[in-house]
Amino acid sequence: MSRARRRPAAGKEREGERRADLGLRALFETPGAIAAAVDNRGKILVLNRGAERALACRREEWIGRPLSALFPSAAAYREAMGMLRRRGEVLHFETRLRAGNGPDVPVVLTLTRLRAARGGILGTAAVGLDITPRVRLAETLRAKTAFLESVLRQSPAGIITTDRQGRVTGFNPAAERLTGYRRHEMLGRPARRLYADPSQRSRILRRLERDGHVLDGEIRLRTKGGEPIDVATTMSRLRDGRDEVAGTVAVVRDITESKRFAAELDRLSRTDALTELWNRREFFRRLEALLARRRDRYPLTMMLLDVDRFKQINDRQGHLAGDRALARLGTILRSALPADPPHAFRYGGDEFVVLLPGRDAAQSMILAERLRRAFSRGLGETPGLSIGITELRRNDRPEGLISRADKAMYLAKRSGGNRVDVL
Repeated sequence: MSRARRRPAAGKEREGERRADLGLRALFETPGAIAAAVDNRGKILVLNRGAERALACRREEWIGRPLSALFPSAAAYREAMGMLRRRGEVLHFETRLRAGNGPDVPVVLTLTRLRAARGGILGTAAVGLDITPRVRLAETLRAKTAFLESVLRQSPAGIITTDRQGRVTGFNPAAERLTGYRRHEMLGRPARRLYADPSQRSRILRRLERDGHVLDGEIRLRTKGGEPIDVATTMSRLRDGRDEVAGTVAVVRDITESKRFAAELDRLSRTDALTELWNRREFFRRLEALLARRRDRYPLTMMLLDVDRFKQINDRQGHLAGDRALARLGTILRSALPADPPHAFRYGGDEFVVLLPGRDAAQSMILAERLRRAFSRGLGETPGLSIGITELRRNDRPEGLISRADKAMYLAKRSGGNRVDVL
């Protein structure tokens, strides 16, 4: 009876050992796996072919050696064994294993106790998967991220990123310097708070929606202190791994000074340096604009002014005296008339033009007399100004209006000068 009872138990033990052996074989034959069987003393009993390939070694070289020798880091080995003792298994433990003559191999390691059918511990199965491609990819991504962060930090242009809801997700040091906001003050906040004019933001977002990008769009931002700044922005969509829109990236650079410089150059190109009045080119531009509005049927008067005996001033007192006389007239005209829109112009030499929209000839006569008297005071030998006035007529062209004003001015000169005549 005792023998009959022991046979089923022995059969179960052999079946358990057979299943354990099959499980171990399956582990060892897993494609790409690095597998080792270790006895209770930590000595390597078996090493599979996957380990040979991954670790660039021969199995015979490692049989009988301690498992710890496969670990370049003694601390990592102690950590793994400590977890195995506490938990009975170790799952997804990332470490490195020693390779032949090459670099250590990064792996994800699983350690499992090998047990006999009756529960006794036979040893340990160690199975690792080579994660070199993943580690290289992660290292590449880290390098690229570090490079991009370096670019963001060192870029002289402000770089601002937002999510799909328009909240700021990135704000580099140049953007901080440009706006006065610190990065932590803007992260998570709506980007619209940076715009001085909400309508500009709407327009540029419509361009972005239509074209997918904005190149050198000009907008005005408002700094933390409330000052407006003009910037040029290049904006594009940010897309995620599924090619869906994840937000926007905007590169902005301050063009406030360049716009001021351009405006100053434009002003200089349209003004006379000596008298600081608008020049001849600007006169014709303004006259064309006023004639284009003649359908409004408001009066327009032209006044042509000429300094009497200007050549004598230059000949007797020198050209500097002549320049002073012209500059004085410029000052009088600028103080009597608004500069914007332009009213007074230096036409050439000692001739000046005044355009008076909304005034008829009679009203212009009053202004002309005031200008003549103001100029004549304190100029020594200079009698003053000869002024010709004419009013816009139906179907007038620029040359016709100028010709009549010129005739009226010469009529004043032939009548003795320093007077006003109307034609």
